[in-house]
Amino acid sequence: MDLLGPCMETRRILLVDDDEILRELMRLVLESEGYELVECADGQQGLEALRGSGFDLVIVDLRMPVMDGARFLSEASQGGIELPPVIVFSGNSDQEVYDQLSGLPVKLVLRKPVDPDAMIEAIGSLI
Repeated sequence: MDLLGPCMETRRILLVDDDEILRELMRLVLESEGYELVECADGQQGLEALRGSGFDLVIVDLRMPVMDGARFLSEASQGGIELPPVIVFSGNSDQEVYDQLSGLPVKLVLRKPVDPDAMIEAIGSLI
């Protein structure tokens, strides 16, 4: 008889964003909700993390140095990496953003600054 109930698996989220303060805020919010967060400061680091471990969700900023979010997603897709659901953060919500993401496996675009409650709700609906 299992007295502790079913084992709950921790959901892993990859956050790829160059804004250190945003990453810290996201870590506090997501860890308080029971998620495990892996942080990367650019798309290149994000690709390395994707190659190494499985994730339940990816959150990526669109504009970053070294490798931006659209290129990160494109290279992951073309490199045979199976992507989980993807949320994109963007400071813009114009047509240019959606043009950059056309054909990429993006489930949702959230505009910065991100409302933590809306983000938690969005994450919960995707994983």
